[in-house]
Amino acid sequence: MIDKSDIPPTLVEVSDKVRLASTTVSDIIHRLQRNGLLIREQDPLDARAIRLRITGEAWESLELSVDGVDCTTRKEFNNAK
Repeated sequence: MIDKSDIPPTLVEVSDKVRLASTTVSDIIHRLQRNGLLIREQDPLDARAIRLRITGEAWESLELSVDGVDCTTRKEFNNAK
């Protein structure tokens, strides 16, 4: 059995979550996919639905970004003393 929480979101679900029009999110998704940061895959429970999955490359970029922000934030707080 497939756990629903392990299933990536659809474009409509992402649009609803970020409160943007589906057409806007679709454009963003297309660019992310073209850059190798996201893949579209068929929903295992509904053959009509397409799910969006973040690639390993995207996760690495996110981790580097978060680490960079965290490092910068720590430096700023240390300098504020």
